Amino acid sequence: MTRVWVVRSRYGRYTDDFVRGGYVAAGWLPRHDLTECDSKEAIVLLYRRANPHQTPRQVGAHAGQIAAFALGIGTGDYVITPRSDTEWLAHGRVRGGSMYYAPRADDGCPFPHRWRVEWAADPLRRWDLSIPFQNTLKAHMSVFRVSHAEEFLLSIAANPPEPRPPDFYRPVLGRILELDTGELQDLVGALLEVLGFEETGEDPSACGGGAGVACVIGELGVANLASVRLLVQIRRDGDGGEVEESVTGTFAEPSPPAARVR
Repeated sequence: MTRVWVVRSRYGRYTDDFVRGGYVAAGWLPRHDLTECDSKEAIVLLYRRANPHQTPRQVGAHAGQIAAFALGIGTGDYVITPRSDTEWLAHGRVRGGSMYYAPRADDGCPFPHRWRVEWAADPLRRWDLSIPFQNTLKAHMSVFRVSHAEEFLLSIAANPPEPRPPDFYRPVLGRILELDTGELQDLVGALLEVLGFEETGEDPSACGGGAGVACVIGELGVANLASVRLLVQIRRDGDGGEVEESVTGTFAEPSPPAARVR
């Protein structure tokens, strides 16, 4: 499987050095040779010793990015590095074996941990990528793997086929499946309010109760003559992780017409 990584260089400060030197680099733990670390646990221990005042959360976050660079990237992977002007993205392919340690390199870049990269002659324009891909590039991490590998490969192909439209359905559905029952109720209630329903609220008893059942009721006024009472029930399938939705509606007694003013 072809993997694509983003490696930042302090807002593009060292991108030109990367391209000229034929490498991509990281600057964490500059006094330690990370080629000697063969596991994430070893990197966590090394980083904790070098930064004893950081919280466990900080240690885990930084050590995770170091491990991604030192242990995750491999020969044949692609690397994207934003340039300082933010519009253009340098990109290339990792070549030549494993990561190496260059603490005394005199090429303008102080980062000692490096992978050899064959950089493409023409950079990518950020704005030519899909909006989801552009949003991914905004992640606040120095090293991370890109999930839009197929789009990237199509973008750098000599004669790329017509790209498929981004699949927005699956990411949204995946996020919804992560919500608990209370969050599902809040989401459905907010959607009903956007559609013009009033007096929305949760009533689990109306759906028979039970674990994993979200039940929301809303009323919609119709031309000040009647109101529609809508019951939305969402039940989560515990085995397959699917969400099953059922909607029922009832008409309430007509409201008296508004008085006319002559």
